[in-house]
Amino acid sequence: MTGSVECRKWMVLVTVIWIQAFAGTNFDFPSYSTQMKSTLKIDQVHLMYLAMASDIGKLFGWCSGVLMLYFPTWIVLFMAAFLGLFGYGLQWLIIQTQFPLPYFMVFILSLSAGGSIPWFNTVCFVLNIDNFPVNWPLAVSLSVSFNGVTAALYNLIATKLSPNDKGTSYLFLNAIVPFIVAIAAIGPIFQQPGPQKELQVDETVIKDEAHIFVCMYILAAVTGLYLFLLEPKAQNIFIVSVLLIVLPLIAPNIIHLIKKRRRAYYSKGQPIEGPRYDLVDFKHHEEFEEECFTPVLDRKSDGCGVFDVVVEKDRLNELGEEHSAKYLVSRCDFWLYYISYLCGGTIGLVYCNNLGQIVESLGYIPKTKAIVTIYSTCSFFGRLLSAAADLYACFYNQSYRSKYNATSNKFIGSTENFGHIRVALENSDMQRRVVYKFALLGQAEMGMYNTRTGRLSLAIVPMPIAFLLLVLSDDLTVLSVATGLIGICTGFLVSTAVTITSELFGSESSGINHNIIITNIPLGSLIYGVIASLIYDANIMSSKDVDLDVGSTVCIGRKCYYQTFIVWGCASFVGLASSFLLFLRTKPAYEKYYQKRRSKQSSPSDDC
Repeated sequence: MTGSVECRKWMVLVTVIWIQAFAGTNFDFPSYSTQMKSTLKIDQVHLMYLAMASDIGKLFGWCSGVLMLYFPTWIVLFMAAFLGLFGYGLQWLIIQTQFPLPYFMVFILSLSAGGSIPWFNTVCFVLNIDNFPVNWPLAVSLSVSFNGVTAALYNLIATKLSPNDKGTSYLFLNAIVPFIVAIAAIGPIFQQPGPQKELQVDETVIKDEAHIFVCMYILAAVTGLYLFLLEPKAQNIFIVSVLLIVLPLIAPNIIHLIKKRRRAYYSKGQPIEGPRYDLVDFKHHEEFEEECFTPVLDRKSDGCGVFDVVVEKDRLNELGEEHSAKYLVSRCDFWLYYISYLCGGTIGLVYCNNLGQIVESLGYIPKTKAIVTIYSTCSFFGRLLSAAADLYACFYNQSYRSKYNATSNKFIGSTENFGHIRVALENSDMQRRVVYKFALLGQAEMGMYNTRTGRLSLAIVPMPIAFLLLVLSDDLTVLSVATGLIGICTGFLVSTAVTITSELFGSESSGINHNIIITNIPLGSLIYGVIASLIYDANIMSSKDVDLDVGSTVCIGRKCYYQTFIVWGCASFVGLASSFLLFLRTKPAYEKYYQKRRSKQSSPSDDC
């Protein structure tokens, strides 16, 4: 690849980061939900329906995928921006009391506003996959991470523009800023090098990409820390602009130049070997012959017979196997994954929608923006953690591969005084078996962190703990810690969901399959939101009623969400159990995949 192509490719990634950083408009709903409730004179149940409408809008995300087949990327991008401009813009006018609208029309506007988010995501996913055919999981995870910091950025802008504003500026920013970013993205999108899936990517380029991604992740973490540690009034928009715009633009060029100079300096010596950064990429799924390895699935367990049947019956045999929609809904693994998401990430999203009322009921109204920023920023770091696991897996796999290859070579070298043994071991078949034995030992080291379903299970663990803390105490510190834990869990789950769908059920049909899976978001929003709203309204009469300026009542006191936290905590525990069962059922498929990879890498010239 030429330097011009490399530059334009990374420019597209930076553009995608800009889009994602300002497209997560649903995260600042708690900042203006109280004022919307007051202006519209509605109760908690009807306010919850507006939040649910935003989630229902995500069900129409598949339309953007269909349109991408027939229209240029920039047209779909502007369609997404227009949906947000229309939905949020009219809501802003309503709160400004410029003109009245019936509740049903406000519901439609919320649906339109929420529908813009998956359209932006679809555009970003396609751009990442087209420009980074090998490392697209890292590109997607990096860009999606910035979606979680949207509320913090809007909080900063709103604080600087209108310090005394009660919340109307958020709707205005939600409408205008993504549209402006879409206009700014036109140039890089027109100049992108184009789909590179069919190009032969050089190994050196792959290594350079991986090192640049590491630096970009570090830069993203620094940006998140700056927004997290400082109060909005103490933050500087110029510094945020440098972290979000300037440094991402120049970092890839600087790193590329350094590596180019380094290779030129050592060009007369031995070639520099770096680690291989191979992710589980089912966009180019490879089939391996069964004769090359010993099946892992035949291992027996001495555990409970009923439990063994639940774990082993009709589980996945191969990662990346394509599933049609009809076949998908008939699989037990799909429903375990669906329940894990429904009782995990979806609860976190519903918690975010109710966060404004939760803070208000506990008497911390001045801290609403700070709590929302904590959730948003921790969600951002949760998304980064999801990608960091992929980076760690790259280094771990390389380290282990080097270890067992060095050990096997040492073993072969130690037979120098026994010629007939050495000749036998140097035989390609025998050497492959020796290396394969070392690969088998690696399976014992493969823990939950080395499979995405295992990481999914680990990510849900803090969620029931967070709700337990909220049940035990209503202290501001406890509320902040619990909100941060829920934000991390939710961000991790949302970020890793697309890749898990592709790994388990195939990449070619992942667009349709993932839209089926995310139907749990409006479903969960309805179920959990109705429960929370009914409990909230039932406790208004037993609490200290507070009349807002327009006569609406709110619930004040710990009872307002006490039972809700118990219900949500129990549901998150169900999600944890479901995700752990999914991990047990899919672990052999992951082991089988990595075993095949190691067998192939140990004898690349051998045909099975």
